[in-house]
Amino acid sequence: MKRLVVLMIFSSVIALSYVLVSVKPLFLMTKEIYEGDVKILIDPHVNPHTFQLNPSSMRKIERADVLVVLGGGFEEWLSRIKGVKICRLSDVLGIAPKINPHVWLDPVLDQAMAVKLEGCLEEIYPKESEKMRINLVAFLKKLSDLEEKIGSDLSRKDKPILELRPALYHFAKRFLRADYTTLVGQSQASLSPRKLRDILKMCRKENIRYVLVEKNSSRKIAQPVVRACKLKIIEVDVLGTDANSFEGLLKSVEKSVEEALR
Repeated sequence: MKRLVVLMIFSSVIALSYVLVSVKPLFLMTKEIYEGDVKILIDPHVNPHTFQLNPSSMRKIERADVLVVLGGGFEEWLSRIKGVKICRLSDVLGIAPKINPHVWLDPVLDQAMAVKLEGCLEEIYPKESEKMRINLVAFLKKLSDLEEKIGSDLSRKDKPILELRPALYHFAKRFLRADYTTLVGQSQASLSPRKLRDILKMCRKENIRYVLVEKNSSRKIAQPVVRACKLKIIEVDVLGTDANSFEGLLKSVEKSVEEALR
């Protein structure tokens, strides 16, 4: 009987061994490298910018072997976390994700973060190091191929693109040849009359027919432009809410952008 109790306790301890990541894109990246248990702290349908820690999320963090985050101010609640090993992926990028957080939409930046991530995981799981290094090499090759393919697909597109907020900033900087314009900044709650006039003028001049809006976000701010220019809204899933792989996330974003460039 005592032996059974010991085995049950031992099994429960093993079951608690997992990697915790802040958002879905980092989950998809981590699963490319680590084949063990990976959990997401922030539900993919929840806006990471408005996420608040609660007792349940604190328990998840406390039980994790490591907390993988973007860092650089993106996870504003991170300063409250103590006593847990934290892997900040953006440390290798030299940029502040708080300003333009969706750095995972650039495959070149992803490669640097993947190398950082694998190094963090090796410290936690040294027995898995050989397997993780093999997975890392394969993932880096996949990212390189994606960069080449997306670049080739979009290289012939030179039409301006319009987005509600700058979620596609890093993607646009890497792949788009023409102007990239947003209706409002990352934290703005309204569209100024002057900006509205400028946007309307641009839409008519460039014959823009679509505006990109992040999946699961409010479209209210975009409505004056949508009505005035008779635009259609295209959802872009920058958080990979519906993606089953990191490759699927990037391909989904590319598909939305290509649709907007028609």
